[in-house]
This record gives sequence, C-alpha cells and structure tokens, in this order.
Amino acid sequence: MSHLIANHLTTKVYGLETAIRSQAVMLCALLLCCLASAAMSDNLRLAVISNMNDRTLDAFYHRIASENPIIDPSARPSGIDDTDILVILLDTWADIDLLPQNVPISLLFKRMEDNRSDTIRSYTVATKSSGAELQVIVYALKSTGYKSLACYAKDIAAVLRGKFDVLNSKDCQ
Repeated sequence: MSHLIANHLTTKVYGLETAIRSQAVMLCALLLCCLASAAMSDNLRLAVISNMNDRTLDAFYHRIASENPIIDPSARPSGIDDTDILVILLDTWADIDLLPQNVPISLLFKRMEDNRSDTIRSYTVATKSSGAELQVIVYALKSTGYKSLACYAKDIAAVLRGKFDVLNSKDCQ
C-alpha cells in the first residue's frame, strides 16, 4: 500500500513538475516572441517614391536592407506618419512639382529650392505632426548620371550613417 501511495505521490509530483516545465517553456517562447516583435518594431520603415515597377521596387527595398540591416525590407508604410525614412527618386529637380498630393512638400520645399541644380542628393530631417523625425533623402537621377540601384542603396545606407560620399566614389562609377 505504501508503495502505491509513493507511486501516486511521485506521479503527482512528476505531473506538477511537467506542468511547471511546460508553462516555463511556454513562458520562454512567449518572451522570445515578444523580444523578436520588439526587435522588429525597432527596424526603420522606409518609403520610396519613384516610378519603379513593383518588382524593381521590391529588389531595391531588399538591397537597401542588405546595406543597412535596421531597415525592414518588408515594411511598406501607408503614409508619412508610418514612415521613418522617405526616399524620393526624381528624374530631375523640376519633377518635385509632380510628387503625389500626400507628400508634404512643405517639409521639403525650402530645402529643395536651393537644390534645383546639378546637386545629386538632398538630405533633410523633418518633424512629423506626431513629433517624430522623418529622414528625407531626395535624388535627382539625371544629375547623378543614372547610377545603379545598388549604388543608391549603398548611398542611402551611408547617408543614414552620416556619410555623404558614396555616389562619387569609385565603387559607383
């Protein structure tokens, strides 16, 4: 009889131990999921305005993310408020007037007026209505001699790191 009671107690303790282990595993999995989610939310959301087709645009997003891993290549912000970095690829500076209505030209215009020349890139940090920063990088492709998308991706990553000499480097000739 004492043997049966001992087995029953062992089973109860083992069952409790298993339940605790199972809950601990679930808690760890939940914690890892939350940490991964938090890490994903720390990624910057990039919006690109250009006349690229979807396939080329997807490749461009992935190329930029490969140059700068804090950019989420799958994020496609639906508006300025969802965007951390706005990249605008214009054919010429005169095309700034052709931007969609939802692009806040007032954020860019004062800076852009000075750049309607052979300037290859304009970079500015604007403040969104939410108070958050929006980094804006605008290229006039004709001024750059229509470099490869890889060069623009490298340049965007460099600009975000505070360097501004990639497009003129020998890597992008």
